[in-house]
Amino acid sequence: MARFPDPVTPVPPVRTAVIPAAGRGTRLGRLTRAIPKELLPLGDRPTLDIVVDELIGAGIDRIVLVTRPDKTGLNDYVTDVLRPEARARGIELETCLQTAGPGNGGAILSAATRVRDESFLVLWGDEVVFGENRSAVVLDRHRSTGLPVIAVVRAPRAALRRCGVARVDPGGRVVELVEKPVDPPVDGLASVGGYVVTPAVLGALRDVAPAADGELYLSAALGALALGGGVQAAEIHGDWHETGSIDGYTAAFAAAVAITR
Repeated sequence: MARFPDPVTPVPPVRTAVIPAAGRGTRLGRLTRAIPKELLPLGDRPTLDIVVDELIGAGIDRIVLVTRPDKTGLNDYVTDVLRPEARARGIELETCLQTAGPGNGGAILSAATRVRDESFLVLWGDEVVFGENRSAVVLDRHRSTGLPVIAVVRAPRAALRRCGVARVDPGGRVVELVEKPVDPPVDGLASVGGYVVTPAVLGALRDVAPAADGELYLSAALGALALGGGVQAAEIHGDWHETGSIDGYTAAFAAAVAITR
């Protein structure tokens, strides 16, 4: 994808990241009744540790984790382990409750009260990328354009049916964003976890209607902004994995073990 020149007005650096982690992980059945999906091991480390390390490696110095009161295993791990370790590395790690309605959009609006009018990075707590710092790539695109950014990976048709699919022009502008298309292209760009959320995205998120399942989705707000040319894509070339399904989790675990051998 072509690089944009630096904007005339300098883009403020993004220092805060939000990790929505209030979901129940129902696709994993009984497994996530025993262990929060964000703490499922990948090799010898919890998934959330890998996500946090990625953020710190990209220059993030404040992390807001969105959770629920009844996710006691996750909340205790953050309090007893992750927060002290982050503080020792000069990173502020805090939690907030999801109070702005269901769905990942509700999680982001809940965290937005802690971020005020700044742009911030969003990573899901159940996705990882090996071999490339996805957050650094996404932040670089935002720094170059000042616009909201989504991370995309090239994926085969079978995978595209389970993801949002982005149609992107040669300059990196998202022309269209379709969630779980019925008839995706043979080879296309899947929208995966990794976003820069700007005040414009938050405004769109407050305006969009909930989906048929009653949940509010970030993809709906980004899709609306994309129609006006206001969203950029950053292509990721690392090894992306989601851990929210059995097939996805086992593939991610195998990849993590292969890296540590």
